[in-house]
Amino acid sequence: MTDIKIVKNDDCEFLNVSQAASFLGVTTSSIYSWTMRKAVPHYKLGKLLKFRKSELIKFMENKKIEQYENR
Repeated sequence: MTDIKIVKNDDCEFLNVSQAASFLGVTTSSIYSWTMRKAVPHYKLGKLLKFRKSELIKFMENKKIEQYENR
């Protein structure tokens, strides 16, 4: 008999609005505003909004502002 192993993979982990807000450290109002403006990657299942954790990480990485160097 083959053993089945369940592997938790952040690439496949989906978050709801509250979880996404908590993960990003913002309010749920910000999340709703960003989704309305299509500023953050999300999925809509009927009235439900879902966010892939790995895509939220990439979203934040794209918002990085490089440090200014004095010369």
